[in-house]
Amino acid sequence: MNYVTIEFSRVDDISKLFGIRNTDKFQVNLTEGLGTGVLYPRSDTKLLNKERYDEFHIAGYGLSAKEGLHLVFFKHFLLVSELKGGYINMYDIRTTKSITDKANQTFSFFETILEVGGIFRF
Repeated sequence: MNYVTIEFSRVDDISKLFGIRNTDKFQVNLTEGLGTGVLYPRSDTKLLNKERYDEFHIAGYGLSAKEGLHLVFFKHFLLVSELKGGYINMYDIRTTKSITDKANQTFSFFETILEVGGIFRF
């Protein structure tokens, strides 16, 4: 399944809530965001002796929301912890070459994200 998404996130410095005065050494950020996208799968199906179907096709959409913490060390090193949940609606999953033959499914998802990274200026 290919899920092509776009997300918009907000990042707020909440270091003062923890009494952190020198954010050059350590900073705590709260992040929240919303996302949406389309599902673009390649089904690769052969159903009931009909001709095999193996094409990319927009099959549905997804929505998501996330919340997390970004811990920044010395303005260049980053530790990220996020929780993300969403909903997927695949209302047009092609099963054969005929556009009338299709399947559908919906599901929710929940994931935890842990990242280690760096912040660099170009």
